[in-house]
Amino acid sequence: MPAPPRKRTRKSTSLVAMEARSVDAIPRGAEWQYEPKWDGFRCLLSRDGDHVDLRSKSGEDLARYFPEVVAAALKLKADRFTLDGEIVVPHGKGFSFDALLQRIHPAESRVKKLSQETPALYLVFSRWSTERSAKWCPLKPKLVVEVCYDHFTGQRFRHGTSILRWRPDKAPRQCTFEQLKQKAADPMKLLPQP
Repeated sequence: MPAPPRKRTRKSTSLVAMEARSVDAIPRGAEWQYEPKWDGFRCLLSRDGDHVDLRSKSGEDLARYFPEVVAAALKLKADRFTLDGEIVVPHGKGFSFDALLQRIHPAESRVKKLSQETPALYLVFSRWSTERSAKWCPLKPKLVVEVCYDHFTGQRFRHGTSILRWRPDKAPRQCTFEQLKQKAADPMKLLPQP
């Protein structure tokens, strides 16, 4: 007789992933930060010693579906933290939501196979403050990724943004929004000079 299927568990938590809010206009100012829309599952990753918990926005336990993310969290030097981020599955120059959906499967053997064939990544947006302030803290940038984008306005990538490659040769301080500003061109310089 086969074992009964595992029941997905919900965990009540006072921590919730940050979510976008609908507004009439994009806020302006140096205190605002923006992020692209990724094709993934938003979730909180918590580690307490040898235990790693992945929770979806609705409180569903995602850890069994992404053992490679759990293993990566266990390799980190810190042994107690909570991160807000998104689980994604890289595919070509972007991410595949279809491949990500395939990972939610009841069979443990299928989950293990897919974790090797289509490994997931956890993109970290912020960490939970270690103080008792209940405040999210943006992470200090340590890695650089080169992106291809269709449109950029208000210091925000819009539409069709995809990852081209990781840039370990670049320091985060070298990469600024100033690089994206187009300089005004003088079309008269394009004409032949008399």
